[in-house]
Amino acid sequence: MEQMLKQGTDQQTEINNNPDEVLELVMFRLKDGSNRVQFIRAAEELEQLLIHQVPGFVRRSLLCTEDEISWTDLISWKDMQSALSALKQLPTTLEFRNFVSMIDPNDMVMRHLMPAEKGGTKA
Repeated sequence: MEQMLKQGTDQQTEINNNPDEVLELVMFRLKDGSNRVQFIRAAEELEQLLIHQVPGFVRRSLLCTEDEISWTDLISWKDMQSALSALKQLPTTLEFRNFVSMIDPNDMVMRHLMPAEKGGTKA
């Protein structure tokens, strides 16, 4: 429990140190018949593209439930402009198209989240 509390404090400090950072949250399910191994490989290829060719990319975590039915992709961007620019750039890449080709578009939710503001100052 202490370790979890410390991690939470460390994460809060990180957010406070990067007030413009934006978290892209994408929740989805894979299309019926999609191969998990191929999907993970496509996700890794997309992440390499993000690291090496997409300005403003900070980090990424791809997560799934234990039964591998529900997936969440968390991508941190330097700022909202970087996140929105990536949305325009990525669909033109083979890596992105391969990745999203296995995602059910009818079962996908995407949000851009930023630190909450309290009383005119960033939390």
